[in-house]
Amino acid sequence: MSEQKWIVPVDDDGLITFPEDLVEKMGWSEGTVLQWDVKEDGSISLTAAIGEDPQDTSEPDTTSQQSET
Repeated sequence: MSEQKWIVPVDDDGLITFPEDLVEKMGWSEGTVLQWDVKEDGSISLTAAIGEDPQDTSEPDTTSQQSET
């Protein structure tokens, strides 16, 4: 699988809204629990936490999101 990156803004209240194409590509839905892995370069890798989403019956996909610091 090739790696794709999205830049996702954080609003003034600290909320993140993921783009629809990202959510669709990842197979996430409302209620999907995400596991965050902050990398040394400041990027964040997100995966659906295994066993946390009752609709998830497959191995989770991964993607990277570059943080804006």
